[in-house]
Amino acid sequence: IWDLKALEPYTNYFVVMSYDYTMPGSNSAGPNSPLRGSGDLFEHDIIKNISEINKLVKSEKILLGIPFYGYQWDTVDSSKYSPVQSKGLTASLERIEQMLNDKTLELVWDRNTLTPYGIASESGQISQIYFENAASMKLKLDFVKSANLGGIAIWALGYEGQNSWVWPVINTLNK
Repeated sequence: IWDLKALEPYTNYFVVMSYDYTMPGSNSAGPNSPLRGSGDLFEHDIIKNISEINKLVKSEKILLGIPFYGYQWDTVDSSKYSPVQSKGLTASLERIEQMLNDKTLELVWDRNTLTPYGIASESGQISQIYFENAASMKLKLDFVKSANLGGIAIWALGYEGQNSWVWPVINTLNK
C-alpha cells in the first residue's frame, strides 16, 4: 500500500503488524500469528512477509509486532482449522492463562505454524483459541535475532495480565 523504499530514509522503524492473519469473520479457526505455514495452508506467514518487506527496508528498521491476545471461535469440531460456527471473539493472554489453569482449555501445538491453540468444550459446544505462549513467543524472538530485526512491538500492553512468563521471555531478546 505504501512506498516503503521511498519512506525508508525518513523512518526510524517500521512496525510490522504480524498478527490478525486469521481473525473474526474467517470461515475457519486458525493461527493469529503464524511464524510459518504459508503456501498449502495459508496465503501469508510472518517469515514470508518479513522477507518481502526486507527487500525494501533494512532489517534493523523492522519491528516485529507480537500479539498479547488470540481469537476464540465456536467450531464444528476439535480438528485443527475447523470450520467455525461463530464470528470469533478476542481472548487476552490473561483470560487464556486462567482457562489453562482452570483446566477448561486443552493445550495443543500446531507444528505447521509454530503456534499453540486450545480446545474447550462447554455444554457440548467446542471452541478453539489460537494464541501466543512462552514457546511460540520465544520462537518469534529467535526469528527477530536471526533476521537481525530492530526489535519488537506489542499489541496491546495490559492484555498479558498477571502472566509471570511474558516479560522474562521478552527479556531473552536482549541476551
